[in-house]
Amino acid sequence: GYVFSKYIKEDTIETDTSFEAQLAAFPESYRGYLRELHAVYPNWKFYADNINLTLDEAVKLELVRKVTDLKSLSWRSMDLGSYDWGTGNWVSTEKGRWHYVSREVIKYYMDPRNFLNANYIYTFMQQNYDPVHQTEEGLRKVISGTFLEKGYGGDKDAYVKDIMAAASSSKVNPYILAGTIIQEQGVNGTSKLISGTCSDYNGEYKGYYNFFNISANGENPTLNGLKYAKDKGWNTRSKAIIEGAEFCGNSYVSAGQNTYFYMNYNI
Repeated sequence: GYVFSKYIKEDTIETDTSFEAQLAAFPESYRGYLRELHAVYPNWKFYADNINLTLDEAVKLELVRKVTDLKSLSWRSMDLGSYDWGTGNWVSTEKGRWHYVSREVIKYYMDPRNFLNANYIYTFMQQNYDPVHQTEEGLRKVISGTFLEKGYGGDKDAYVKDIMAAASSSKVNPYILAGTIIQEQGVNGTSKLISGTCSDYNGEYKGYYNFFNISANGENPTLNGLKYAKDKGWNTRSKAIIEGAEFCGNSYVSAGQNTYFYMNYNI
């Protein structure tokens, strides 16, 4: 079968006839899953994106670039270049942190049919900014119960203002921006990357922020992320959120990788 990616955007489907017309663009093996979703979420629209690769061809292209830090040996590849049959060791990067993933695992996760349900469908959701449907009211629901809800500097709405401004500037869905910040920094937002008060490294990076953990990788992700923030001059929360969102927009969403699926699998 061929690899298809879909995104969801809120709109009104007037009749089931129009929905069945949408389904016509999908392979038959997709349609049962999408009908089940439509029965529960009738306002969602689904669009097929026909990629001119078979699933196996797409998987082959990912074998040389997909890595995992999971400890499970069953996920790791034993192909040549990924496993040393002479020593019995897996090839790794970052001093053993990352290992290449097996063909079978990649194929499972690259097959959209395994994720066409209410829990995982958002991996195919369009991440472009839609100011008609993506509102401050909706954003407040996304950040409810997190540190973003509390604001900063005595302004409870500070993060809401920053994220909405970032969405407008970057053309990225504000719900995605908020969700990414929560994913990267945690519900309570206690990371040194956004405290602005980090006294490590001789206090060189006090007053700098990196909400999206950009370049926070390698052997010392916190240090590398703070270095990046200082290099960019992100010395306010607002600047770090807005310019960090612009980086995400320019590097991924505006470049055509406008779903999590396309971010994970650059096919």
